[in-house]
Amino acid sequence: MIVRGRWLLRPGRPPMDDAAVAVDGDGRIVRVAPWRDVQSDGSPGDPVIDAGDCLLLPGLVNAHTHLALSDLAGRLPPPRRFSAWLKAVMRHGRTRSHDAPAAAVRDGAAWSLAAGVTTVADVSFSGAGAEALAESPLRSTVFVEVFGHSRKRHTRPEPRLAMAVARARALAGLGLSVGLSPHAPYSTGVAAYLAAMAEADCCGWPLTTHLHETRDEIDLYRTGRGPMARWWQLRMMLWFGGFTPPRVSPIRALADAGALARPWIVAHGNYLDDADIDLLRRSGSTVVYCPRSHHYFGHTDHPYRRLAAAGVPVALGTDSLASAPSLSVLDEMRFVAARDGAPPENLLAMATAAGADALGLGGTVGRLAEGEVADLVALPLSGGEARDPWLALLTCHPVPTGVWIDGRQVVSA
Repeated sequence: MIVRGRWLLRPGRPPMDDAAVAVDGDGRIVRVAPWRDVQSDGSPGDPVIDAGDCLLLPGLVNAHTHLALSDLAGRLPPPRRFSAWLKAVMRHGRTRSHDAPAAAVRDGAAWSLAAGVTTVADVSFSGAGAEALAESPLRSTVFVEVFGHSRKRHTRPEPRLAMAVARARALAGLGLSVGLSPHAPYSTGVAAYLAAMAEADCCGWPLTTHLHETRDEIDLYRTGRGPMARWWQLRMMLWFGGFTPPRVSPIRALADAGALARPWIVAHGNYLDDADIDLLRRSGSTVVYCPRSHHYFGHTDHPYRRLAAAGVPVALGTDSLASAPSLSVLDEMRFVAARDGAPPENLLAMATAAGADALGLGGTVGRLAEGEVADLVALPLSGGEARDPWLALLTCHPVPTGVWIDGRQVVSA
């Protein structure tokens, strides 16, 4: 199969005019070159899909989302405090029907594909509903969340971690890629982080966690005070006998305990000082910036440029529909470009290769390189956009006319 388009854009490469991607019968890319070269080298019987006046891109990677919250789309207005939003999400989880998570995941997967997203890192509370991803062509890694504090550092997994591991193994049995997600330091103690690391290392699973999402979270750790402290310490007192703040940032607390001895996919990282950034760099972690969710909560400027300058990879995610208007990574790119003037070349790398690498998929997807599997997207152009393909990435029609995963077309106009 050969897919032809007006322009081809890849991270770290110049645009290719009148480009073609040749794919073998196993869905792997065997050639990326100008159409005339691919045409002359190809077999006469190779089927050609001429996508016309379009941009060809690597399939987009949503490096942080919660598909099971897709049924909250448009239902939660921006809160005054993050803790108020968190309470609403927890209440929603307690009151919805047993079948609701799977239906939400199914909808979220379909909306993702329609937006040109071919790979997702789906963070799932208890794994509920994630089995629906086994029915979707979407390339998915499901991270089962871990919660719970303890006063002791266990060498064996605590019961909540054991349940998460069992659920992850069950999802892996359905053919899904899986990982673990200690939720956040304020909700998941250091012992659980260390035990989750041990399990992930044993199984070869990736890890993700929420870090430095809010100032309140950092205040809780550094001072034991603030809005989150008042709400959270009550629960800690009831559930675990209390919480003693470590008097350092959450990232420093994890590093001091040895929990940053391997790479993490760090969701958000909205508030980071230079010392935090250096700890993340030394751990080999990737930070996932969720621009429109960041805006929804009214956070100050995200440090994605400082992270990149320090050598910390930054990927893009949408977060959930409880705080973002869509599951489109392209919309996230355009939001950042319009607000910050960020170069589209950098944004494409954040939306593709950075997320793929963080998920352990570098060399498999993310760059439209020869030897990778053929995950690609065709975005339609119009009029004068064709003169500047990088500008066109930010202005062309946002709905793909074609999406391919493993060389198989899963969305068509």
